[in-house]
Amino acid sequence: MLFQTPEFAILLAVTLLLFNLTKNKARLRVLLVGSLVFYGFSGPIDTLIFLAVILTTFILTKELHKTGSKPLLVGLLVLLFSNLGIFKYGGFLYDNVNLVIGSLGLPLLTRPPELWLPLGISFYTFQLVAYSVDVQKGSIECSQDLTEFMVYIMFFGQLVAGPIMRGRDFLPQLRSTLHTNWDDVREGAFYIIRGLVKKIILADALSSLVAPMFENSGTLDHASAWLAAYLFAFQIYLDFSAYTDMGIGLGRLFGLRLSANFITPYLTSNPSEFWKHWHVTLSTWLRDYLYIPLGGNRCSPSRSNLNLLLTMLLGGLWHGASWTFLLWGAYQGFLLIAHKEWTRTVGRSYSIPRGWSVFLNFQAMALGWMIFRAGSLRDALRLWAQALDFSQLSTWGSQLPLLIAVVGLYTLHLAERHIDDNRLAIGDRWRRVPAPVRGLVYAIVIFVVILSFRPAQPFIYFRF
Repeated sequence: MLFQTPEFAILLAVTLLLFNLTKNKARLRVLLVGSLVFYGFSGPIDTLIFLAVILTTFILTKELHKTGSKPLLVGLLVLLFSNLGIFKYGGFLYDNVNLVIGSLGLPLLTRPPELWLPLGISFYTFQLVAYSVDVQKGSIECSQDLTEFMVYIMFFGQLVAGPIMRGRDFLPQLRSTLHTNWDDVREGAFYIIRGLVKKIILADALSSLVAPMFENSGTLDHASAWLAAYLFAFQIYLDFSAYTDMGIGLGRLFGLRLSANFITPYLTSNPSEFWKHWHVTLSTWLRDYLYIPLGGNRCSPSRSNLNLLLTMLLGGLWHGASWTFLLWGAYQGFLLIAHKEWTRTVGRSYSIPRGWSVFLNFQAMALGWMIFRAGSLRDALRLWAQALDFSQLSTWGSQLPLLIAVVGLYTLHLAERHIDDNRLAIGDRWRRVPAPVRGLVYAIVIFVVILSFRPAQPFIYFRF
């Protein structure tokens, strides 16, 4: 079920009505039923798998809380990652193993049954893993209430594509008296409308430009390769941050605070800063549950760099069972290592003005998005070859309309940062505008959203 569909609007209206007609723990049960209905649209098998994983984790973590058993934690993590691996990476592993043994002239493995990807499996697996590790370490209080635990994992505002909520941030909210007020409703409506504008008016429109460019990557020249990457950079940002905005808004309608996941990432000046602003809950998960356990930076520089590379390789693979995602993760890892080494050596005596740093960092990220979006490694290398062929600078002359579109998108990105940095002051000024004028602006925005509406397109990160 997509946020931008009539079915979800009906579900939300009913859930809000029942939430406000009930009190205390009954509100938690309302959220659970709403979330079950929301996820149930993905199909009965997906739902049964999800419920089985949740129930198993709930039971075993209660035992973990009592014993602190590391073998039990290892067993639970193996179970969770095996569930993810079978559905997400089984076919990829089979194809590549057969490629190797076929090249050796050995008999090929029997083709396993074709498996689908259960909705949101990557996100809820990481959330369950973080919870299990934190319970074993004693850093959070284990949930003893199945309803509370299920709402923590299943709340429809963050279930399918994050943010990946930590138990320490979300469980205390569910354990307190759930309530909402007018400020929550107002903030929630703002985030939901902003998300709808990003998704329907901008991201889905960009999709119709980006898809043909990458599908015909072999025909792109130097300027077109860069513009395809720039446009996709904004498409994936607007699409993914739209989901997060709507999720945060939905949480506020029920008095819940979800974690921020994006902080205008294309205004960052280096790869390290980028990953503190892009998919924040994933990057912090990778840091806390992978990079630091590997040794982090508490070791030699070479070992620390290896830890960083391994972390980003697995972060790339988390996005999908494809060599392009693995290569994208490696590319991001090398960018982070290069920046770290630059800071450690040259950067101490020489710095690049921030404006140029932001510009160069955006180019580096655009090269990464070419790999991420490409249909194959061959397509990715072809795009890079064209993008880095600076003998074709004359090709920019025919691409002025698309270049203006990119500049417009970047201007909107700057405006978003300004709004986020000054939201309280802007909100105060906005509330002083006469009500009829505000109502007219809201009506125009909703009208434009409706006019821009096309058959609902899934969010990009639903595939992951």
